[in-house]
Amino acid sequence: MHIYPNRFVHNSLDLSYDELYDFAQIYLDVCKLFRPMSSGPLPYISALHNTRQPTRSERAYFHVETVSIRAALCVENTWRLRIGM
Repeated sequence: MHIYPNRFVHNSLDLSYDELYDFAQIYLDVCKLFRPMSSGPLPYISALHNTRQPTRSERAYFHVETVSIRAALCVENTWRLRIGM
């Protein structure tokens, strides 16, 4: 799952305090969405994508990527059931 700010920024330092606070609240809400996907603990990995030098990579932008292997398997199995594989 990817989470992006409402405006284009190269790193989290470009966000205002209020934007960063709101972004953190959304991130916590997304992490809570993983809980019902498993009957037990659901480990996940999060990566914050930042860039320090926007001139090196103008296309780089701040976002958070969160993934869980178990959740990914759950989604994949649901997808397979829907298309009849």
